[in-house]
Amino acid sequence: MRIALIALLAVAIEACTMIAVGKKATVDGSTIVTHNDDAGDDASDLRLVAIEGREYPTDSERAVYKIFGGYPRLVSTDRSPQYYPKQGQNETKPMGFIPQVSRTYSYIQQEYGIINEVQLAIGESTCNSKTNGWPLTIPGGQSLLGIGELTNIAMERCDSARCAIQTMGDLAVKYGFYGEYSGTPEAPGYDSEALGITDRYGEVWIFHIMAGPANNSAIWAGQRVPDDHIAVVANRFTIGAIDLSKPDQFMASDNVFSAAESMGWYTPKVPGKTDDFDFSKAYARELPPGPHIFADGRTWRVYSTFAKSQNFTHDFGYVTVYPRYPFSVRADNPIALSQITTILRDQFQGTEYDLHNGAAAGPFGSPLRYSGFTLGIHGAWINPLSVHRTLYSYAAHIQSNSPVGTLWFGESSPHGTVYIPFSSIQTKLPASFHDLAGKQSEFNPKSAWWAFNFVNNWRTLRYDLISEDVVAFIKKYQDEALALNTVMLEYVSTLNGSTAEMRAFLEASHNRFAEHVVDARWQLAWTLIAKYSDGYVTTGEQPGGMASPGYPGWWLNMTNYVQWQPRQQPVTLASTPSISFMPNLTLFIGILVGFIAHYALHRTRRQGYSSIL
Repeated sequence: MRIALIALLAVAIEACTMIAVGKKATVDGSTIVTHNDDAGDDASDLRLVAIEGREYPTDSERAVYKIFGGYPRLVSTDRSPQYYPKQGQNETKPMGFIPQVSRTYSYIQQEYGIINEVQLAIGESTCNSKTNGWPLTIPGGQSLLGIGELTNIAMERCDSARCAIQTMGDLAVKYGFYGEYSGTPEAPGYDSEALGITDRYGEVWIFHIMAGPANNSAIWAGQRVPDDHIAVVANRFTIGAIDLSKPDQFMASDNVFSAAESMGWYTPKVPGKTDDFDFSKAYARELPPGPHIFADGRTWRVYSTFAKSQNFTHDFGYVTVYPRYPFSVRADNPIALSQITTILRDQFQGTEYDLHNGAAAGPFGSPLRYSGFTLGIHGAWINPLSVHRTLYSYAAHIQSNSPVGTLWFGESSPHGTVYIPFSSIQTKLPASFHDLAGKQSEFNPKSAWWAFNFVNNWRTLRYDLISEDVVAFIKKYQDEALALNTVMLEYVSTLNGSTAEMRAFLEASHNRFAEHVVDARWQLAWTLIAKYSDGYVTTGEQPGGMASPGYPGWWLNMTNYVQWQPRQQPVTLASTPSISFMPNLTLFIGILVGFIAHYALHRTRRQGYSSIL
């Protein structure tokens, strides 16, 4: 039981946030899906990889791999040159094979498939369920497909959200599904997955999938997000009632009702009818209180931001009954892409949960709350959308009136990143994002990820002051990115549908801008090292060019910081007042002279240090 609980908590810690926005909820008629990849306790492969579409002979087979979480996630000659074996690497052995299609689409992926050339886009969030599946690579495992390969296959084969759901669902039922953090049969992880999926046809869907009860199949469901709604998945299933008589709104595996009945998780009130069925109630695994505050705070934050008029409750955390947030909500006002990238950076600013405030934020207002559990201490930090450990994040922006979609990709934690645009049709990416991206376990000054991550970590030295420099950097280059992308999309719309010409132009323009931002980020890094070190703020070589900002008074008053006071002398009786008064006066004068001398010496040294530095 203890092992299972630890595994359950680990899933919550390593999980991610997904937001999906319908076309009538945006200012420009676009659809958006996002993903904040909140990495876990193991190092990750930092490469963003573009995979070209290919044609295959009849009766070809597609290899299916167990994607490794660290570096390299895959070593293979059948995907992309970025995955070709390097010195000392052995090719990853396939777990099995499925029939290959005659032609695949190009797409961009990290650990999951993200966006393809025909504007299918996916965002992910790990959830918990009552079932478990394990990969064929471990004893007792009977399943072939994890969410990484499922999303890659959808990218290769589909141009619509419905195709992606049906393709992934059918393959998972046939070959078996396992979760990324499924653990082992001896210590199950109860891991499942949720995806937000959108396409060039203007549809947005939420997809839930979990292992089948026998560890060799899958159970899944999909629900369409209404066009004027926004939906969020923050590590909890959100699909409730399912009405398969409305195929424009719902999709599901054939076993979605029967599996729940057979396991005793659902009993129809009226035999033969399923109108009282609730997917989340039937299949979601109940979590201990900690992960509820972990998950529900993010859902509340998104809904209360974009549908404030609905006054969503925020009674989450350590309470008896937790709120059940809606599957999706109607947005109060049309939403801009910039508002979505802003919410991805959110840390509850301006709310009672603002992580910049309070003792836990320290003297410099840091919103970061590091991972880990302390035995014997009962509690949990509320979890924001942007956390210190976020490996990367993105917003996939799909415009039906544009021949290409845009992937706005942010390296490292969202609160410190710039979302850099890449075209959905790109088959080449900047070297700093793939070949030179490097490993999380090795610092690499040529890596885009390390450029952003290094600054994010240096910022923690003096969060309040360094934030001014970082925020200014983000604004400058985010504004440039938005303006540049608008101009590029306007230009490609004049190319009369020439894909090759569009691809060449967009690859060159996007990649050049991306490297420009990465170079600027490294320059910011070196500037911050000189400006903020050893508790000083150094802005120049002249007198006054170095300041000691010190600590805020409210924080000092919480510590053992004190003004030095002399030890009290024992009181002795004297025959006259003058005799008892003189020693105290002498002591006072001595202290005063000593203080003046100490101050003069300190000032002399300080001036000397200034002239040296």
